[in-house]
Amino acid sequence: MIIRKTKVLFRTERPGEEAVSLTLPALLRIGEKKISLSFTWEQESPLHVRFWFEPDRRDLVHLTEEGAVKANWLFEEGRSHPVLYESGGYGAELGMATLRLENRLGIGGALRVEYRLDAGDSSRDAEGFVRLYLEELKD
Repeated sequence: MIIRKTKVLFRTERPGEEAVSLTLPALLRIGEKKISLSFTWEQESPLHVRFWFEPDRRDLVHLTEEGAVKANWLFEEGRSHPVLYESGGYGAELGMATLRLENRLGIGGALRVEYRLDAGDSSRDAEGFVRLYLEELKD
């Protein structure tokens, strides 16, 4: 297994909202059965974020968020999957359709996901994308 300290540029954008762009220290793990990238986003309370996938299934990416928000995402281009989401004692299962997935995660790689959420109320539906870039930490 390769374990590598790195840094990640994490950028999210949604229509009608200001984009969020952060550079954070991260940990990249590359094993025979799983590749994962994890980092902590320090907000009012820390949010631990972990992307992972199996090396022979780059078309299927898992995302777990733990902290004030707890969510489990599954991105697969052209498919819809439920998102289990909890925040402030409120829990919901949202529909999420992955419109586009480009997964080149690994040493120096990148991930781009375009998705649409369906909260069951068309006024709350959103389209947006998540971009994730890896860079090696410089000594």
